[in-house]
Amino acid sequence: MLLLNARDWFDWTNAGIGTAGLALTFVTLFFAKGAKTAATEAREAIWKRGTSEALSELGKIAKELILYLSAERFKEASVRLLDLMERMPLVRERFKRFLQDDFDKLKEIEGILHQLATQLRTPEDLEEEGKVSEMIASASQASWELQAICGRLLATLDKEEQ
Repeated sequence: MLLLNARDWFDWTNAGIGTAGLALTFVTLFFAKGAKTAATEAREAIWKRGTSEALSELGKIAKELILYLSAERFKEASVRLLDLMERMPLVRERFKRFLQDDFDKLKEIEGILHQLATQLRTPEDLEEEGKVSEMIASASQASWELQAICGRLLATLDKEEQ
């Protein structure tokens, strides 16, 4: 009789341990899902920060372009403009999913840069009255738009971190 009671007690103990193990498994899965969500959000934040840094760098190059145009150093301006034109499609396509509405704005900026490049290739046009001022205004608009896009990205990052 004692042997039968010990066996029942052993079965109940095993059932209790099994149930506790199953409960711990579900708790672990719950927390693992939360950790995965947190890791995904962190990855998104890192990509957005990278996007804003890349756009900020483009903005700095655009400011240098404006300075060279203002000083009428057209060869240096051409180099900075080509640098911008080479980097812009890379940044636009690489960070496409984070740019959302600003994706089309970057295409517009590229159009402005292509117009500037065309104007810089024809030195006789640069001697026209007000042509350099017009180019500076176009470059300033492109720089302002790049900084605005960067600012919007940083604002969404700040909002998400709160």
